[in-house]
Amino acid sequence: MNKGIKPIIILILFFTVLLSFIVNINLSSNIEKMYNNKMTELEKCLKNNINVTVDYKHYCEYLEQSKEIKVDFYTSFANLLIFDIKFLNPIAILFIIIPSLIIPSRILKNKYLLNANNRMNYNDFKRHFFKEAYKFFWILPIIALIIIVPITFYSTFDLAYSTEFGFTYWSSPIVNKPLLFIILYLLNLSIYSIIFVNLGLIVLRKNHNYIISIILTYIFYIIIELFFELIINLYILVPIFNTEFGYILNIMNLFLFSDQFGILNLFIFDIVCLAISSFCVYISYKNKEKLIIECEKNQ
Repeated sequence: MNKGIKPIIILILFFTVLLSFIVNINLSSNIEKMYNNKMTELEKCLKNNINVTVDYKHYCEYLEQSKEIKVDFYTSFANLLIFDIKFLNPIAILFIIIPSLIIPSRILKNKYLLNANNRMNYNDFKRHFFKEAYKFFWILPIIALIIIVPITFYSTFDLAYSTEFGFTYWSSPIVNKPLLFIILYLLNLSIYSIIFVNLGLIVLRKNHNYIISIILTYIFYIIIELFFELIINLYILVPIFNTEFGYILNIMNLFLFSDQFGILNLFIFDIVCLAISSFCVYISYKNKEKLIIECEKNQ
């Protein structure tokens, strides 16, 4: 059953090294760019110190006083996520379902349930089946750590830079507790990982072909995102209720960890999606006889 897993692990390791390289290059470049921009502004202040407004003088004094302030963790992290590695959000689901569906698709495709029917009960089969499916849920949190760890060496958790220069993506009080922020960030990605596996299992229930299941799961994922963005938000919440709260209904911006409407509301949405998708998985695999009939159709 483990044949085919090793190439996936090698691919994951390759991507890990590549992502680490991208993060380090872009991180050092961004911090240097922000520092150079500040120095450029200071040079302008020195050249234009005559016949300038009082406000501009205050701005120059402010730059001079804050020129040694180190770029903080949140500014560096947000810059990377928004500008440099924004490609992660739309393809995150693939990092989960590509390895997670290998063994489950093989179990169904090769009629393992039929062969095991006399040796184990259906609950034991499902326990083994789901264990194989969910065992790669850690990939997205690991990717996040690959991004987070280098930032801690290049920056500081002191919020002076964000405060002084008015840039911060996250606005909730949680930024004052960096360890809690990172833990909740990783927890959020873990919940999304399980949701993605659930989507893959729902699709796999009806189509046991590995490649086709991957493609259909991604299409299913896009349809859900469009449903949230267009149907729920654009056509219901905004015009009828005149609220932008619908922007929290987004399963494709998981790495941004948006706290626009509060961390609690973000996790409520996560947990609701997790509960609904888990219930759908339960219903999909509840009937043993129907699953056996579907497996028997495989060539």
